[in-house]
Amino acid sequence: MTYLLHDKKIIYIRPHKTASTTIADHCAELPESESLTKNTGMGNQSWEEICKHISPKIWNTYTKVASIRNPWEQTASYYLQYYTNTSMYEMLLTREFHRSTISHFLFDKEKCIVDKVIRFENLVEDTKTILGIDISKHSNSSNAFDYRKVHTRATREYIRNVCAPEIKEFGYEY
Repeated sequence: MTYLLHDKKIIYIRPHKTASTTIADHCAELPESESLTKNTGMGNQSWEEICKHISPKIWNTYTKVASIRNPWEQTASYYLQYYTNTSMYEMLLTREFHRSTISHFLFDKEKCIVDKVIRFENLVEDTKTILGIDISKHSNSSNAFDYRKVHTRATREYIRNVCAPEIKEFGYEY
């Protein structure tokens, strides 16, 4: 769910498997937060979907913030949660996978539309600095696996191609 933090003038965009549930749970506790999911019935929303549900004034004046994650790690986490009955490569060919990437959520072609990012690898610090929220006591340990053990040469290269905008923008490496 996307959150509007009106007092901070922030739109929090939450791609899949980026600790966004943890952050969203904390956003929900803020008095000036508004959940677009509650108002629209939509789950995780890309920037294009969000634009359909908020005023241009809010979109153009609020700071856009999103959580991000290494695309190979994000994909492995997504696969292990939702697709263990098929091969990783078969999952990569699905529409659902393509709609779950950071490139889909946060990029207009090659241009990133967010102003600030909360990196999964710096989750606690970035969330505190950017949103002013302390999530140091969160209990999700989804980063306790080695994503490299899930990938093959083919899946690594496929993700490198599909997620090229985010890899370039944020400097991720396998």
